[in-house]
Amino acid sequence: MDIVSVSNVINYKGNSVANQFIIKGKDYTLFWSYDSPIAMKKDGKVYIFKNWDYSITTGRYRNMFLEESKNDTLKKIKSGEYIAVDFEVSKWPNPQQSQNPELERLKYH
Repeated sequence: MDIVSVSNVINYKGNSVANQFIIKGKDYTLFWSYDSPIAMKKDGKVYIFKNWDYSITTGRYRNMFLEESKNDTLKKIKSGEYIAVDFEVSKWPNPQQSQNPELERLKYH
């Protein structure tokens, strides 16, 4: 996946936010928080990574990226509308590594 641009998230006041990034590729947009991928939009689908709910700060900017509340995101993960990339929803609250080969190719680290 080729990276076209990387920029800091811009908050509601129009300021750049440290450690929160939007990474754009030719066919995807990825929200990255600190050193972890959080959510990716690609080909009309949304992929959610295991640290999606790591902290209040991550959650605030994830909500902005997805344009929805945490509860909406959680419902979509549980329903399968959003794809859990590196954890299994059925094993919450202790996520485990997914064995799905399609998802393995989407990992970033």
